[in-house]
Amino acid sequence: MRSGESPMTGAALIGLQAALSHGSMPALQQACARVLPELKTMLRALLHYHLGTPMLRTRQVMLDVQNLER
Repeated sequence: MRSGESPMTGAALIGLQAALSHGSMPALQQACARVLPELKTMLRALLHYHLGTPMLRTRQVMLDVQNLER
């Protein structure tokens, strides 16, 4: 995905906005469930852009902390 590109269609984005405007958590969950892979792709791209790393190491850090406790 290039910078500024959205992996979702305009219709999907409008559906998410409508669910947000509705104010209903079930409506928002349903709207998000339909486009979950695309939302994950967008989140990864945003994290990479802001953090400058292709991989987050939080899982490894948590495993290391658990090993220290043992």
